[in-house]
Amino acid sequence: MAVNPLPPPQVAVHPAVRPLSYLLGTWKGQGEGSFPTISPFKYSEELQFSHSPNKKGEYDAEKRSVKLKSELVGNASKVKEITRVFEMVNGDLVYVVEMATDLTSLQTHLKAVLKKI
Repeated sequence: MAVNPLPPPQVAVHPAVRPLSYLLGTWKGQGEGSFPTISPFKYSEELQFSHSPNKKGEYDAEKRSVKLKSELVGNASKVKEITRVFEMVNGDLVYVVEMATDLTSLQTHLKAVLKKI
């Protein structure tokens, strides 16, 4: 007789994360990328937000905007700074990634619109 495993228990959302709980889940959509050193391109993206005890980033409750700044960029030795700003716009999750390199100042690199699935 096969035993069905129980689903993992739900972890309560920490009070500090509760204002961001609208982000929790999976988001999918399309984006566009460009940068002075590459040809423009389009891409598909799927993001999953979950919660953990680590605190990084900023949150603006009125704007429903989240700004994240990476401390480590893997395999991108020429990247000096990278930021990603998420905003809710008409129920969609919109983000912009800005990047600076040895050769360029901080500027838009990626833009995408994602829908919750």
